[in-house]
Amino acid sequence: MLRMTLAFLVLIFSLHVRAQKPHELWNDFQNEQLHDTIRLDALGGYIWQVYLFNDTDSAFYFIELMEDYAEKTGNYYYVLEAYNRRGIAYSVKGQNRVAVTVFEEGVSRAEQMPQTRPVVSLIANFHNNLGNVFSGIGDFKNAIRSYRNSLRSMEKIDNKAGIGNALHNLAMIFVQQSEYDAAMEYYRLARKNHLLAGNKLGYANGAQNLGSLFQKIHKQSGLDTDLDSAQLYLDSAVIYFHELGQKLGLANSYNALSVVAERKNDSKKSIQYEELALGLYLEINDPTGIASTYSNLSKLYLDAGNVTKAMEFANQAIIYSNQSDQFNAKRAANNSLMLIYKQQGDYKKALEVYENIVALNDSIMNRELKDELFRNKFEYELESARLKDSLEREEERRIAQQQIELQTIQIESARVKSIGLYTILFLLLVFIVFVYNRLKISQKHQKIISQQKVEVEHQKQLVEGKNKEIVDSINYSKRLQDAILPKKSDIDRVFEQNFILYRPKDIVSGDFYWFEETKNYYFIAAADCTGHGVPGAMVSFVCSQALSKAVKEDFFYDTSAILDRTREIVTNYFGRSESTISDGMDIALIRFEKDNILNIQFSGANNCLYVLRNNELTQYKGDKQYIGQLGLDEPFESLDIELVPNDELFLFTDGFPDQFGGQSADPFGKKIKTKKLKQLFVQGSFEDKHEKLETFFDTWKGDREQTDDVLIMGIRV
Repeated sequence: MLRMTLAFLVLIFSLHVRAQKPHELWNDFQNEQLHDTIRLDALGGYIWQVYLFNDTDSAFYFIELMEDYAEKTGNYYYVLEAYNRRGIAYSVKGQNRVAVTVFEEGVSRAEQMPQTRPVVSLIANFHNNLGNVFSGIGDFKNAIRSYRNSLRSMEKIDNKAGIGNALHNLAMIFVQQSEYDAAMEYYRLARKNHLLAGNKLGYANGAQNLGSLFQKIHKQSGLDTDLDSAQLYLDSAVIYFHELGQKLGLANSYNALSVVAERKNDSKKSIQYEELALGLYLEINDPTGIASTYSNLSKLYLDAGNVTKAMEFANQAIIYSNQSDQFNAKRAANNSLMLIYKQQGDYKKALEVYENIVALNDSIMNRELKDELFRNKFEYELESARLKDSLEREEERRIAQQQIELQTIQIESARVKSIGLYTILFLLLVFIVFVYNRLKISQKHQKIISQQKVEVEHQKQLVEGKNKEIVDSINYSKRLQDAILPKKSDIDRVFEQNFILYRPKDIVSGDFYWFEETKNYYFIAAADCTGHGVPGAMVSFVCSQALSKAVKEDFFYDTSAILDRTREIVTNYFGRSESTISDGMDIALIRFEKDNILNIQFSGANNCLYVLRNNELTQYKGDKQYIGQLGLDEPFESLDIELVPNDELFLFTDGFPDQFGGQSADPFGKKIKTKKLKQLFVQGSFEDKHEKLETFFDTWKGDREQTDDVLIMGIRV
């Protein structure tokens, strides 16, 4: 009764704040004309978007509302969805051991249900969230086990977003062990799956974590390029999280940008980023984030010689870290305090704090576990492992049981005395205490927000200026990329009827088209390099130059030999790096004989050639391997093909068929797919195909974001 009363008062307060702008999902839940499952879906989305990461205290009321309504209507799947959100809410508040209990209960109940696709997906989410919690408290062995369980479940149902999340989290374990090459590979695999799934939040998290990874790489290498890469990824993450309204992700990104600014010797900007992060962490009441940010501010002020400020922030960090189970937050807070004592010459206190740090370090994965991680490829035993702090958990359970018993006695006593006026007075007292506490918290937040208003406006100007610099730099990169692309007039001179549909996703492109001429042959190709944007453009430059070298300098004219030589050049180029680079390209390559343009030779790396003759489309497949350092090393094959006049040839990359859109109810839409593209190749005259392909693509995409770079080449002989 008391819990529901407090929750009701929380609801009154939170709804009053939001009364001016009712949320569409909340309106859907209140609409009794809608089906129960639609209403529960809406309530779950409302909790996720509005409260879970931004006002976690209020989230508990709506989670309980969701669970009660699901049980009342017999929708037990949504009872488990409520469990999942409750576990996340406890984790956000730093109550990780409670979160573990909730998630494990969710797994147990879900495994007793029929294993439909939604249930399997939910089980995978439970395991993934368990992995996040275990990782946060330093129990990496259980974290790996949980992430592996999540990955297996997501692979069963081919859930690309879920696979991406599991791979992303395993990458973070590699980062913890300073295995940065492996972490980079897993992050890229994760981003690829998030891209295929159209998962914007996963893609945003990937940008943030890649930025943080490049920070760590820079600490080892000292190269400015690694620090610039970190800045680029983190700036992108800020934009993504801002668009998605994710305050937690935005705060984490500001924290990471503070590190970049510090390494660039810009302490003022570093402090500004930390203050922005602190404001967001306080707003969502995240004790782990608050503690870490106070620790960072303490170090920054200590470096600036302001010991008083440094001590103030260090003490705040200790207070908030004690509210969290995260060992990193506790270790950072104690480390800040130790550095201050050392600078003050108080070595006795510094030693006492150092002993606390050693005790925390002992709880982190040791070297033996690290070796086991890579020796066994995450294949740990499936039986339940004891948590390292089992004694502490047992003590917490005992205390919690005593508190429950005490609360039961108090409630029973209140029930006897709560007749008439006593009930009203009791509720009024609860309300006054609640409002007083909320006002105190609001005043504290208001003070921080007021102090930051000027800084936020200044930071906004800095971000806008930085974004302009980034865009200007990318636009200049486009001019460089345009310079390596063949002139359209050269292709028009050879092929009177042709078109090129070329649409980079992000100004510059990982796709490129290529044309070369020798004494006896014309060569033309459509290629798709790993990634898009600036990284993809850099890879495309290497691959384009490798193709030209194979033909113009090394005098290879057989298409299979050209691809073999190109692979050798690209592999040698990327092999110069001390880290493993998995980038490369897929390509479709055609050679035309000058003496008889109808005699062609074709080779492909994962890409194919389509020939349209008399309204019949014939596919010529390339080899199932790509050109790159980690690809297969088997010789490519070539196909000799005889064309007839008016044959239409089509080369393309995967950007067009992979575009999300259409009339699907899914917010990201569904893919065009190759089957639909083949239908478009057959329809209409060759002269109209370019325009029809563009029109169809724009209509299908609608207001959605372009998924990947797009390239289609058409030739009529």
